[in-house]
Amino acid sequence: MITKEEAQVQAKAAILKVASVYGKEHAKVIERLSRNETSHYSSGNFLQTYGCGMESTKDTFPYGWSQAEQFWLINPQYHPTGIYAQIENSSVLAKATKKPKQFIIFPSIEASFMTVSHIIKVRGGNGGTWFSKNAVEIKKYADYLETIKTHFV
Repeated sequence: MITKEEAQVQAKAAILKVASVYGKEHAKVIERLSRNETSHYSSGNFLQTYGCGMESTKDTFPYGWSQAEQFWLINPQYHPTGIYAQIENSSVLAKATKKPKQFIIFPSIEASFMTVSHIIKVRGGNGGTWFSKNAVEIKKYADYLETIKTHFV
């Protein structure tokens, strides 16, 4: 597990990589989303998995994330390394279930952020789609993300 300080350094480098590949505006969406999902890169889950709360619905590759399967096969450096069980914390918009959930483990913060970037791009660039498939909840989450300041881009 890395320190919060090292996570900040790696998160900044990863966001700058996202900006170089997907553009500055997309990188802002990913920075806001990642800050929210990781308690600004300090949550225990993030420090353990490098992920932005990516739950696994299956125990084997692609862990229930069919939108990322080809991306991971084409970019093996971003391929997840396994899953990690943890009780989910509550967030501003979601309530904790107090039941253990499986979260995807990434080899690096860059791998996680590039995966999230790919998924959000496939979903039309709307960061709100990370939270829900429900149109009302998507808008609510996207609006909330807009309130989060970006520091890296």
